[in-house]
Amino acid sequence: MDEILIDQILKKVESETGLNRLDFTSNSRKEVYLEARKKVTKLLIEEAQLSDEDIAKVLGVSKSTAKTYRISLGHRRRY
Repeated sequence: MDEILIDQILKKVESETGLNRLDFTSNSRKEVYLEARKKVTKLLIEEAQLSDEDIAKVLGVSKSTAKTYRISLGHRRRY
């Protein structure tokens, strides 16, 4: 994983949403946090080419939750 790129992505979403990184990497079910996590997931897939497992580590969620975010965004798994 490219830690610098991941940090840039997280900072970008922080500035766009006004949320603190700790807020959207929490397990809160608030809609605003869910949307922030989806935005992070999209960027992690498109810009950093991370797998579900790596996205789960960044967000602090399970691999299946990361997969759910990916599917909801219409992204197919890369092999």
